[in-house]
Amino acid sequence: MKHMIRFVVSAILSVFILASAYAQDSPNICRGVVVDQKGEPMVGAIVTAKGTTVSVPTDIDGKFSLEVPTNVKKLEISYMGYNVKTVKALPEIGRIKMSRKGLHAGMLGVGASIGISSLSDDDGDIFDYDIDYLKNCVIGVHYQFSTSKRIRFVLAVKYGIPSDDISLLDAGLDFNLTVSLGKRFYFYPIVGIGYNQVHLGDSWPRNIPTYIPGGSTEDVGNLFGEVKTNYQSFRISLGIGFEKLLSDRISVGIEGRSYTTNNFSGFNGSAKLTFYLGN
Repeated sequence: MKHMIRFVVSAILSVFILASAYAQDSPNICRGVVVDQKGEPMVGAIVTAKGTTVSVPTDIDGKFSLEVPTNVKKLEISYMGYNVKTVKALPEIGRIKMSRKGLHAGMLGVGASIGISSLSDDDGDIFDYDIDYLKNCVIGVHYQFSTSKRIRFVLAVKYGIPSDDISLLDAGLDFNLTVSLGKRFYFYPIVGIGYNQVHLGDSWPRNIPTYIPGGSTEDVGNLFGEVKTNYQSFRISLGIGFEKLLSDRISVGIEGRSYTTNNFSGFNGSAKLTFYLGN
């Protein structure tokens, strides 16, 4: 009887061992569907078992079924003009959403910027003397939308941190025309319109040391005209920018622009960070 029990147990263990060995040698079947950013099926996308030459194209509905070796844990999906997507090699993967390379239509982005602004009263209508009197740090937030691969609109609000009892507020709309300079690196001219407000604190007007043609430096207090508290005006700006996509979602950039208002002219240089929400 004991010999019979041992025989049955040995037979059962042998069956499990053989079944396990067969399962390890048998390929896994992975199924899924590949879609674009709008959820439409992508026909002809190539699905590959990562690290092998085993691959299959998607059908007219974007679906695929691929026999994957058991030692392969991930799949790679590729399509011309799109970033390569890597997913886990599961039996049922479901929908795999692809993303385009670089800038493209429909991109939504939000971000922040920091920079330096300098304003001057060029025509002397505020002060009786032309002087660059505002140089301070400016921080801002922006929201942007791409109507095509090259055309982009940017809404931005910037605030000049008070310096020398002067603060600045600017809100505007920019138009960008992006030009590719290489892999995920772009140049774009800037045309902008907006609203600008400069606030002068209680300490204005003040005496400012300046050079007198006679060769001496004096405190000249009579160079000022009447100074108000707030100057609000429409502004236009022209500039250039450079942007580098660090990933599908994040970019960094620098911008420089000159602008004019009813009362002032100036220059702003800034660095910006943008997070793309998708489309």
